Amino acid sequence: MSKFCTNCGETLEDDAVFCPECGARFDTVPAAEEVEPAPEVRPEPQPEPRPEQVQYTAPPTPAPAPAPAPADAPPQRSKEISTGGYFWLMLLFAIPVIGFFAMLIFAFAVKNKNLRNFARAHVVWIVVALIIAILMWIALKIALKVTGTEIDWAGLFENLKTAFPSWN
Repeated sequence: MSKFCTNCGETLEDDAVFCPECGARFDTVPAAEEVEPAPEVRPEPQPEPRPEQVQYTAPPTPAPAPAPAPADAPPQRSKEISTGGYFWLMLLFAIPVIGFFAMLIFAFAVKNKNLRNFARAHVVWIVVALIIAILMWIALKIALKVTGTEIDWAGLFENLKTAFPSWN
């Protein structure tokens, strides 16, 4: 008596536990005569709508095509800066006005991450130096006021002129 897989219909051996075709497991495999065909299901006919029941709608508009997915390209790396490059950048940033504006441009408008981060580090150093200078000026003013000392600026400059005659 032949046995068949209820999943794919493959012929099975009498003692088979798994189907050799689809791998379905069988605790008991029914014989071919025992398998009943599934009854055919037919949908019930729907009555035709009357003309007053028919609603006319505009044809659906086609959906816009989705944007193509970007290819999984590796992220583009920024070009490395050589030691000489850092040297010339530091020299450029040391120029009083031009260097400051170049530093701001490099810090906020350049796409190369290495250049941008280097310039941002210089901007941070300038901000830190300004804060320290302001705090030291405030501390000096407070110390002079507490001690009641006044600085004789004219005498100070005269002493500097005598100490450094080439400044005249």
